[in-house]
Amino acid sequence: MPIGYLVSVALVTWCALCALVPPRPHYSSPSSLSYWFGFLINELPFVAFYWLLASTVLAFAEGDISSLAGWAVFGLAVLTTAGLAVIAQRGLQAGSVVDRELRDGLGAGWGATINAEMAARLRHHLPWARILFAPLFVWRRDVQRIANIRYGGAAKQNLLDLYCHRSRPTGSPTLVYFHGGSFTSGNKNREARPLLYRLASQGWVCVSANYRLSPSARFPDQLIDAKKVIAWVREHGHDFGADPTVTCHPR
Repeated sequence: MPIGYLVSVALVTWCALCALVPPRPHYSSPSSLSYWFGFLINELPFVAFYWLLASTVLAFAEGDISSLAGWAVFGLAVLTTAGLAVIAQRGLQAGSVVDRELRDGLGAGWGATINAEMAARLRHHLPWARILFAPLFVWRRDVQRIANIRYGGAAKQNLLDLYCHRSRPTGSPTLVYFHGGSFTSGNKNREARPLLYRLASQGWVCVSANYRLSPSARFPDQLIDAKKVIAWVREHGHDFGADPTVTCHPR
């Protein structure tokens, strides 16, 4: 029995199962064990595939697939790869969701309100080289990140980060992002960074904000903080090229 290969494959298989079919009862929050096993696979299925591929190549090289048990583990790796493909396909469907949210938030003709150069950048295909070979590298040379801007009085929980193009184009659409975590966890500089850097590189002004978390805060404290962030953007966004009248703030 190729124990090392089995452990590697079994770990990826379990994480993929948590992403595909979360155990019941399931709550999509950090309080759920399946959340911690599944969220990295959901975000980076290609990295999990590379791990499986490297483990499989090493197992063949060391002769661990010569037994019936070895072939059984290899079959499990193949099935897990199919599961990772399903997860990746789900991720690709996010494009249509984003398009729908933009239309709902900015209006059906929002694309005609931005300059032609920015519109052309938005029509570009997905950056497959970056997605496949540098998924953890999110920094972009043409984007400036201004960190820890205060928008309220609740210490670190009332800070925001602003991302904008270094050329500071004017009249830019604005994204205000609030991290997930069921009001109990999360951080402004940990989630959605590929999205924030990519949009800022295309001329958007992006804001990612912390907000008060439980148990020290109770609803509607989080809603109050969200409104403060949006008010800050409307008051100060023009300093960074944003058009404060064109703001999209998805959950």
